[in-house]
Amino acid sequence: MENDQAFIKHAWNLTYLIEVGHDDSNGWVFIFEQKEYLLKVLNGGSWFIRESWMLVAVCQDGTIGEKIKLWFQKIWLQMHNIHKNYISDHRCKLFASTTGRVLEVNADIEPGKPTRGCMVRLHVESNLRKPLPRGFFLNNNNNPVWVRFTFENLIELCIYCGLVGHNWKKCQLLPKATPLHEILLELEERKLDELGEWLRAEHKPKKPLIFPTQRKSQETTTACKQLQIVRGD
Repeated sequence: MENDQAFIKHAWNLTYLIEVGHDDSNGWVFIFEQKEYLLKVLNGGSWFIRESWMLVAVCQDGTIGEKIKLWFQKIWLQMHNIHKNYISDHRCKLFASTTGRVLEVNADIEPGKPTRGCMVRLHVESNLRKPLPRGFFLNNNNNPVWVRFTFENLIELCIYCGLVGHNWKKCQLLPKATPLHEILLELEERKLDELGEWLRAEHKPKKPLIFPTQRKSQETTTACKQLQIVRGD
């Protein structure tokens, strides 16, 4: 435990940090003597310890861990393939809002300019109890383009159900009558508008990714209708 505490203090680069033990849910409780350090931790994640995602949240006096909504976590979102004509602060943050709450710490996006390389990168707060969104079709002059979402630093992502926190082989939604090797074959043939390892920003595919084509049922002419299919529900 002392080694974990020392690792956390080093990762956070904090001087005024006191660990006061565990709460009723067996979680750690830290007291920050200065609010600026607390905000640094809350806005600086994601944080990891021993290859596990460290979920952080603010608790008030008397609040036990079970009542803290740890499933709302800050995560970096990358949006790929947005045509420069559609890159603006309002549009990109509207697109990103489909993955969760867009944080105020994000800088304004200049029109027509990606924030990093060829992508737009934004910090969002997502609900980890829901499957991660995959992206959406952007109707660029009647030429639908798949805007792909990827998320940074996902330690454990189930590519079968889309939830963070477990491996797909341990997913409770797997059909028990279907052998794992058959499920794996189905996963390998999926396209980008379906769940897959490509949701990880660090994923390096061994073969070309399969881009989806827009179905007639997905055809859209307005931004509002486009956002209705972002989550792929």
